[in-house]
Amino acid sequence: MNWVANNLDLIAQLSLEHLKLSIPPILFGFLIALPLGYLAFRFKLTRGLLLTLAGLLYTIPSLALLPILPTIFGTSFLSPLNLTIALTIYAVAIMARSIADALQSVDPGVRQAATAMGYGSWRRFWTVELPLAGPVILAGLRV
Repeated sequence: MNWVANNLDLIAQLSLEHLKLSIPPILFGFLIALPLGYLAFRFKLTRGLLLTLAGLLYTIPSLALLPILPTIFGTSFLSPLNLTIALTIYAVAIMARSIADALQSVDPGVRQAATAMGYGSWRRFWTVELPLAGPVILAGLRV
């Protein structure tokens, strides 16, 4: 316990660095996975293909991906951008399936009620389906 008390500045500095490196990939991953998950949910023909491709992204070992990314994007090996891209790829792989499953979990009766009230497909998605799917999506973020 003495060590923690003596190194609070270091702990705060490293915690802030961790947040700087982890929050952008989660946000970018969500922004990419949201349309992919929606497409997988909305169009049954694309569900298998999109979720399989997302699953394949997750199978790429990080020790293989991290040295390959600098050659593709022209960044240095130790660049934070390199890490952000790699973590975004893994976030998309996890969140695409999570979002598709979350949208699938919304009660069809709720969708019908929103449509009966005159909601268009985009308005229904943003104001009804996405908020109701939110807890399942957040559960997928924990992974």
